[in-house]
Amino acid sequence: MMNNCQYINQGLRLSKPLSDAEHVLRGREMNLEQISRIRKKLGLIGALFCLVIFFGVVDSVLMQMLKEHFTVNMLPGESIKVNGPMPERIKDKSELTYVSETRSLLVEIERVHTGYWLGGNLWNGRVKAMEHINPGSYRFMVRPVELEEDEAFPVFTAYVYASASELRENSKSFFYRNFGFMPWWLSLICLPMAVCFFWLVYKLSRQREVLLLKSGKADIVRIKSSGDKQEIAFGLGKKQGVEQGTALVLLDESGTPLGSFRVAKAFDNCSLAVVTDKCPVTPGCMVVKMELIPELSDFHA
Repeated sequence: MMNNCQYINQGLRLSKPLSDAEHVLRGREMNLEQISRIRKKLGLIGALFCLVIFFGVVDSVLMQMLKEHFTVNMLPGESIKVNGPMPERIKDKSELTYVSETRSLLVEIERVHTGYWLGGNLWNGRVKAMEHINPGSYRFMVRPVELEEDEAFPVFTAYVYASASELRENSKSFFYRNFGFMPWWLSLICLPMAVCFFWLVYKLSRQREVLLLKSGKADIVRIKSSGDKQEIAFGLGKKQGVEQGTALVLLDESGTPLGSFRVAKAFDNCSLAVVTDKCPVTPGCMVVKMELIPELSDFHA
């Protein structure tokens, strides 16, 4: 099992500068630094796109929740898709007609179909406001040509605005009201961008892993705290010459030695170890074989 982590900087006095150790620990420092810096920036950009996607989805949901049922917002000359419920006995659009408060508001019934998500019989069509229509609210209703007793149908309200800016000001969507585009379009545009950036992060992470392994180092990929101890997992294993009891050195993100420990359990491409809170492990820390640092050859973990 592991020995307690020991302080290298306190427990070891080096007789000369870490020139050789610098070569091992920082032998590919520029490449690693560049990769790490670029990977971090790309990850932040990808996370930003994910936030925009999230807020776009939330804005879309809130817009639908706040919107009045059976209403449409439009401009003169605009045509908008609309649908509504119909009795099951209605099978064709020829069985339907519409009633409108004004002749300047037209309804074109395109088809009758079954609802995709919740089922039920629906009519589907478009409502069009003529160019000369006055701004205001207008009601219309789609109903069967032949009415049966006790049948009731929803009354739609079309809100016609004088200008696009007025339409935007009255929108329930934050993004459309302030930036002029619908939130779902924003989410759709940002999704492939987020995927692209995280793919680049993955590629850079693989490249970083290769460079670290060439210098005998590996990132710590898991940290699990338990009382005053931490269980860590890292990407050095039997294939890299690491066995149970092998002495390793803990490095911070910049490559500075923090302490030493021994491997508790080794697998083919990874290993586990336990360190005490005297040697705090944080995200970004790395490990390296002690034998690769000549200045630490007399130090025993």
